[in-house]
Amino acid sequence: APSLSAPFGAYAPTAWQAVLLALGRHVPLMNRGRMRWQLGGWVERLRPGPVDIESDGVRFRFFGLCDTDTLKIVFAPRRFDDEEIRFFAGTDPAEQVFVDVGANMGTYGLIAAARRPGARVVFCEPGPDELRQLRANIAVNGLGDRALVFDCAIGDREAQMTFHLAGTKSSLIAETDMPGIEVRVRPLLDILDEAGFSHVDAMKVDVEGYEDRVLGPFFADAPPALLPRRIVVEHILAEHWERDAIQLCEEVGYRVVSRIGFNTLLERTV
Repeated sequence: APSLSAPFGAYAPTAWQAVLLALGRHVPLMNRGRMRWQLGGWVERLRPGPVDIESDGVRFRFFGLCDTDTLKIVFAPRRFDDEEIRFFAGTDPAEQVFVDVGANMGTYGLIAAARRPGARVVFCEPGPDELRQLRANIAVNGLGDRALVFDCAIGDREAQMTFHLAGTKSSLIAETDMPGIEVRVRPLLDILDEAGFSHVDAMKVDVEGYEDRVLGPFFADAPPALLPRRIVVEHILAEHWERDAIQLCEEVGYRVVSRIGFNTLLERTV
């Protein structure tokens, strides 16, 4: 089995993989829709297994290239949630506590840590494949104890629930006949208490339609010092919300800064 913690570069692209990666990044016609997926598939077939790629100052150990987010990071890093990540990572050198809920491979938190050398990041992710890649990415970036990983889903109560597996769209909400695994669900405040943080600078919440169940109980019970200065909330599956997650933010003193693609960016004003 490939080592999660082998030195970065142990799985550097082969010569032919590097050619395909360069084509995808620099030839516009090769970095569109179906062609991007084909390129990712060709790269995988040339040498199955992990590929080490540096992008936007972050080292990534990819265990597969054929999913939407990975392909964007590999072939078009400046088009992968660029404005959202800049907002999340902030500009104040003193900012150092970030929370990535629904971390997937950890892109938001990894970039924030790369841009803030003293940053500490909490990653919350229940998906087994995503956790494997997340932990590999933490290792190759040398984050050590600056990164805390909680292998659980975040919700409104402590529970065991079915986590429906669908790659980057895995969710506690079953939209289709997707396979599922049982995972632990924990309230966000319990996570931050266990992490021992006294404040949070920025938080991203991307849990495929469960964002209101993450934010509602947290806002109700968290002390003011733990309310993040900035929040990025995915809203693409708002039809599954029991309460409007953006309104929940506004009720505790956040204002909408921008709506971009699938995400709403909010900043605390009180």
